[in-house]
Parts: sequence; C-alpha cells; structure tokens
Amino acid sequence: MIMQWTNKTLTYTIDKIKIDINWILENIMGLRKVALACEVCGSRNYTITENPNRTERLEVKKFCKHCGKHTLHKETR
Repeated sequence: MIMQWTNKTLTYTIDKIKIDINWILENIMGLRKVALACEVCGSRNYTITENPNRTERLEVKKFCKHCGKHTLHKETR
C-alpha cells in the first residue's frame, strides 16, 4: 500500500514539473506553443515552441495518424 501511494505522489510530481516548465517557457522566456495541423483532415497532431524570428508560418511534411500517411502540416496560432 505504501508503494501505491509513492507512485501516485511521483506521478503528481512529474505532472507538476511539466506544468512548471510550460509556465517558464511562456512567461519568462516569452515562448508559446503552437500546433501543427494536417492540411487534409485538419487534426492538430504536433506541437512546437514558437520562434519569434520566423515571420512565415511553418509548413512541414509529417505523418498524420488520422489520415495514415505523410501530409503537409501547417503552423496554427
């Protein structure tokens, strides 16, 4: 029973660390996360951190798990 409690505490701690890292990226470093959306089905499969030096929206060919093939993914804001 003690091991289960420890595992739950560890999981909570890991989730809290992830939240803190996102907060640091957005508030201190000024970086936001943006999604890459599939051009065919529109699903947002990937997230990346925003690059303030990039003026155009990013377009890359990635695998879409909903379409089942490599399609063009565009940056959404």
